[in-house]
Amino acid sequence: MPYRAGLRRAGFALQASLFGIIYSLINLVLSSYFKNWMGIFIYVDFIAICLIVVYLIYNKQINTARMLFIISAIVMNTIFASSGGYYAGAQYSWFTLLLLIFTLISIKEKKLLIPALIVLIAAILFCEFTNYEFLGAGSRLMDTAHYKNLSHFIINTLFTSIILFFLSLNFYNTYREKDRENQYLKAKTNSLRRANQELDNFVYHASHDIRAPLTSMLGLIEIGKSEKDISNVHKLLSLQERTIKRLDEYVNNILTLSRVKRSEIESVEINFKEVINSVQAHCQFMLKDKNIVVETFDKAEHLNFCSDQHRILTIVTNLMTNSIKFSDAKKKEKLIFIHIEPSDVFDKGVKIRVRDNGIGIKKDNITKVTDMFYYNNDKEMGTGYGLYIVKETVDKLFGKLKIESQFGSFTEVIINLPHLPATKA
Repeated sequence: MPYRAGLRRAGFALQASLFGIIYSLINLVLSSYFKNWMGIFIYVDFIAICLIVVYLIYNKQINTARMLFIISAIVMNTIFASSGGYYAGAQYSWFTLLLLIFTLISIKEKKLLIPALIVLIAAILFCEFTNYEFLGAGSRLMDTAHYKNLSHFIINTLFTSIILFFLSLNFYNTYREKDRENQYLKAKTNSLRRANQELDNFVYHASHDIRAPLTSMLGLIEIGKSEKDISNVHKLLSLQERTIKRLDEYVNNILTLSRVKRSEIESVEINFKEVINSVQAHCQFMLKDKNIVVETFDKAEHLNFCSDQHRILTIVTNLMTNSIKFSDAKKKEKLIFIHIEPSDVFDKGVKIRVRDNGIGIKKDNITKVTDMFYYNNDKEMGTGYGLYIVKETVDKLFGKLKIESQFGSFTEVIINLPHLPATKA
């Protein structure tokens, strides 16, 4: 039986038992008043059984509890029916008990359902064959038969209404669960479809982008074999070095992307000053080579912001290398601004703004630059991973990314990240 459906049936069994206790207590008082010793005996026994059912449910013996309650209810009704006479209206109870069985037991639970139905059918046949007089009703109760018939009708109508309400509630909750499961499966299917498309795209581009530099190196080696001028050999070696560095960058980006997607988040307090210094040290030769000035502003020192240190470093590194790679050689002053400030999107979060005065991005391409293998500038050798890695990392940290740019003027990447409670060691 599905876990949630089982809980609902156990809950209804518990409610039915509590209701049975209240109902039996009321009738116990009435039976005591009219000195109906059989009624007193039956209601005391049923109260005891209901208490046992409650105990069994709390001890997670759900199947035993349900069967005990159903069989006890059938036996109690059979005793009353056999002492009330044919016209007392005990027949109304059989339909109520049938509904009770199908409320407490699923159709799929045949090992419980079939015995319960057999007991109910046996009780009905027993009462019918004994004309509901096995315990000695007869004509002496004919004068009260009308009132008993009416009371049985009212009580069973009430019970039937309650059971039908819980049945409809159960069907409604089951429908909602199925709908949620279908939505979840649909979302998973779409996610897998996107992942497969992304994998196909990755295999196609990665194989091409890895093979291209290898082919280039093989060509340079063949040329170098016949080259006798040492200065030309040095030029060929320089070209090989550049190709190998590009291939190394490409492989590193693949490894970074894999870590971003698969590794668990380890949230620690972030010192952005250390992060920025580390990134600048990593990029110092590229910055010096292109004569780029970096200006930083950290206004988030007081926040005690926590997130994944490695992923924050990945974001800032990729944004800076991207700004360096697409700097504008025509401009006399080349600048990169890194601003860290409190987030205006997330409480206790931070906003990371990286702005450069590089070549910029055309308006039509702004939404494309975070796609895998998208190259913003065909003239500039890139891997097509930079901003895609940034986007994936921001998503992994539950953040928001925005890109503003004017072609030929500037590009600004704005990232808002939420505070993530520090991971327990």
